[in-house]
Amino acid sequence: AYESLLNLEEYSLKYRNSGDEFYLDEAASLRSEIADNLRTLMRRSLLEPILLREIEPIQEEWIRCEGLISQLKNPADSESAPYEERLSGSVGRILEGLERLLEVNDRFLEETAADSSRMRGRLTSISLILPAATVGLAFLVSFLVYSSVASSLSHLILGARRIAVGDFSARLPESNRDE
Repeated sequence: AYESLLNLEEYSLKYRNSGDEFYLDEAASLRSEIADNLRTLMRRSLLEPILLREIEPIQEEWIRCEGLISQLKNPADSESAPYEERLSGSVGRILEGLERLLEVNDRFLEETAADSSRMRGRLTSISLILPAATVGLAFLVSFLVYSSVASSLSHLILGARRIAVGDFSARLPESNRDE
């Protein structure tokens, strides 16, 4: 867009000074290209309000610039020097707006990258903590089941030993209803 704007300004002024239709055709082609680029920028900036605030002044200045370009065919409408100054000023303001837009876009991308990095860090932490917590929970459950079974088996072994030595009055305690 920068180069197209500078070329548009150059061709407009060359046509204004020479009257050569070639420059008018080139200016019209560049005008269409720039308008398409600005429409694309506008569509993309609708996704982010911070970018939209930067593109709106550029579009307003573009409308003024198009008005100046439309005066190319009517040199009597304005004097040459003020026309050149106004066109150069308008193109300059558009270029400044585009530079601001690029700066805002760069900051936006940096913030987005930083947010993405923070989110990646959180997800990495979660992906490490969750499996560790699952393994820990599995060990706890297996320990509780082991303790329950081992306690019942130790009572059963003690009772079997007492019976083996001839103590037939030995009784096993019933601690749960599932035994």
